[in-house]
Amino acid sequence: MNSRTITYWLLLVFLPLLFGVSIYQFEFLQHKLIRNYVPDFFWAFSCTSALLFLAWFFEFPKYIIAVLALLICLSHELAQATGVTIGTFDWYDIVVISAASIFASSIQFLCFSQVLKR
Repeated sequence: MNSRTITYWLLLVFLPLLFGVSIYQFEFLQHKLIRNYVPDFFWAFSCTSALLFLAWFFEFPKYIIAVLALLICLSHELAQATGVTIGTFDWYDIVVISAASIFASSIQFLCFSQVLKR
């Protein structure tokens, strides 16, 4: 594993997860909008980044994996809507998760495709 790969995982997979978890730990971040939507954004961003990294590593079709990542990220929220999992369905979560997945995909396609090919 080279230094670029480690840097990638730290910046685009682990740090977003850490930020998402840390929001629940700090009192000043307990505003409803921050507490309810920012962790979802970071989780979806991290999930999409991890799946796309694996797609580059194993040479899977990137656009198919990007769509699959979005569907995986949305599946939990849709499962809440149907009562399959515990939680409260929220349309804004769908928007936030979609934005995070598209943002992570855009970063990968625009910035990291050349870096990860080396």
